[in-house]
Amino acid sequence: MFNSFRYFHQQDEITCENVAVAVGTCNFNYYSHAVGIGARYKTPVGPLRVDFSYNLNPPRYPVITEQTSPGVYVNNILPYVGQAAHFNFFFSIGQSF
Repeated sequence: MFNSFRYFHQQDEITCENVAVAVGTCNFNYYSHAVGIGARYKTPVGPLRVDFSYNLNPPRYPVITEQTSPGVYVNNILPYVGQAAHFNFFFSIGQSF
């Protein structure tokens, strides 16, 4: 049930880099760890929250672009491998859920 508890990095990351095959070959069943700092300020509409973090193991994923016909991509953008950012910034007003 909780198989992701066992994994601390993306499994089979190399399959995510193969953009020539169908979408859905990446395995995202793992914990992505981050360290960071945050600040809270009490306002009349709720707490103002600002957080900054560094992701230790961001996921990789294929970015498949739209084709107008076989081999012809919109704006000539070929499929490529993406990766989530290491640095993250979050801003919100109100309670977290």
